[in-house]
Amino acid sequence: MEQLNPKEKTTQNLHKLERTINLLKIYTFFSYLTSVFYLIFILIWFNLNAITVAQLFIYNLLTIVVGLIINNLFSNLSDKLGNRTFFLMFQDVLSALALLIIIFYINLITIAIFAFLVYAISRESLLTALFYDIIEKREIIKRVDNKDFEEQKAKEFTKFRILGSIGWAIGGPIAGFFIMIWGFQITFAIPVILHFSTFIYLFCIRRELNEASLNEIKSKEVLINKKVFKTSIFRNTEFLILLLVMFIFEIGRSISHSIKPVYAAELGGSYLYIGLLAFTWALCEVPLFFLSSKIVESNGYKIPIILGAVFVIIRYFFYIFIITPQNLLLFLLLETLNTFGILWPAITFAINHMFAQENKALGTSIYITFVAVARFLGNFFGMLFAFWFDIGGNYQDYRILFVFGLIVDLMGLAFFLGIIILKKKKLILKSAS
Repeated sequence: MEQLNPKEKTTQNLHKLERTINLLKIYTFFSYLTSVFYLIFILIWFNLNAITVAQLFIYNLLTIVVGLIINNLFSNLSDKLGNRTFFLMFQDVLSALALLIIIFYINLITIAIFAFLVYAISRESLLTALFYDIIEKREIIKRVDNKDFEEQKAKEFTKFRILGSIGWAIGGPIAGFFIMIWGFQITFAIPVILHFSTFIYLFCIRRELNEASLNEIKSKEVLINKKVFKTSIFRNTEFLILLLVMFIFEIGRSISHSIKPVYAAELGGSYLYIGLLAFTWALCEVPLFFLSSKIVESNGYKIPIILGAVFVIIRYFFYIFIITPQNLLLFLLLETLNTFGILWPAITFAINHMFAQENKALGTSIYITFVAVARFLGNFFGMLFAFWFDIGGNYQDYRILFVFGLIVDLMGLAFFLGIIILKKKKLILKSAS
């Protein structure tokens, strides 16, 4: 058998990695298309089965707790075992089983089981880690020494993650249309089949994914620096300000985001209309990813964060004062203000530049944890308001939630702008002296 020279072997390995990346992109598209079939409609299904709005907030709280505790345990285990594909396959099976339960039995116990099974493993985290593993392996094979490598990885990940947004956008209206024709139970049976299909797909390509994600270079220096980082992370003032601003912002934002499908149904929106909400939201994520990246490259990460707050404040203003069942088209147009699309590239860029190479993952993990705690608080306050004011049955009931969210997000924006102004004044005084 003819032996390949080193150059030919490198080329062959790179071709294998590119093929693996394409296979992973296909899975990402279908995985998000599958999950949108039930994730945006599940609260409506619960609500139709005598689950109150206050109890829906309790369900949201449970999903966050599961995500913070169980999800982190599984993520850590996938790091130690170095086998993310297995956990992605496991997540497909758990989600399929959760749907089979909730199709036939809906009470507080089965809802809790559903929350545990669906949110115990984070598809988003595993896919992100797996993709970064593969492109880092590719750069190792290429022996690239590039200072802008982190920025290039982020741009490649954006192109990869967009396939998930497209899958979500396509699946939303299709699911809504099917619910109108066949009802919830038959429509929810479709993602059960799709989850088992994506499980089989991953099973068939598991060897390629596992081989592609193996990182052959271990750095003792990285481990040492991480220990130093743990003692100094909370001395980074800029990072602390970012955490606090996004913490306040997420408390306010999570209230409207948590019950948006139910609110849209109360307004009189059909299931197809609610699917179009998901379509518009996800489709606008794509250009906003690139817009945010462009703004960050030229003006830094602060402007996209301000824009993200403004997006939510505009939506709240319309929800409180303008939106009625007679202008549902306007409600749909508000979905173009996708906060995730404008914020995520800016936040990842900010953390990328606040910390050294070996500390970025820990910084991102801490940020995600703080945001999850903020969402927990937002849903907790939403639950209290829903109990106190007996929210549900009329779209006008929800305005108390939106007023609270508007006040909190205005506070967050005022705080962030105040910090920026103070910093500028200090710089002016320094330059004058």
